[in-house]
Amino acid sequence: MPTVRGLDLIAVAQQLVPELERQVAALIGADRVDALREDLEAIRSAGPAPD
Repeated sequence: MPTVRGLDLIAVAQQLVPELERQVAALIGADRVDALREDLEAIRSAGPAPD
């Protein structure tokens, strides 16, 4: 269960992410942002590396 401080941090991050995505898209383009998001999702879904 998250603490109150943790919930506050999550709320701040959720407010910042859309603005950061807009700024990054302005720098590298929306298509590249989408490609990076897809790459990160593929990495996340692959799971941890074997020992």
